[in-house]
Amino acid sequence: MNKSFCLSIMVISVAIWSFSLVIPERVLAEDALTNYNWYCAQCHGEGGKGDGPNAGKDLPVAPRNLTKKEEMVKFSEEMIFNTLTKGGPANNLSTLMPPFGNILPPDELKALAKLVRTELCKC
Repeated sequence: MNKSFCLSIMVISVAIWSFSLVIPERVLAEDALTNYNWYCAQCHGEGGKGDGPNAGKDLPVAPRNLTKKEEMVKFSEEMIFNTLTKGGPANNLSTLMPPFGNILPPDELKALAKLVRTELCKC
């Protein structure tokens, strides 16, 4: 191999490596509310009342009203985290509740569970 070819390969390799340092693998959400609005509000609604745009009458089970304290006190923050991570069936809840464990990292799921308990349910 000639020197200019080897030099070109080296320059390209360094450029690719440098680019990977600048661009993060995944952009983390600014806060739990951002994740809630993106992933949850579609069914649970912006205010958590189960009235999101995907909460149609055709669903066999309506999305849970996350603001109903008398119902939500049954669920610990850990159980909410588990449901967010593994989906509704993991806790014998609706099969329509999808898992987000492969989408969001654990710290963001924990923050989301806390948001449900403290901001929406206030319980």
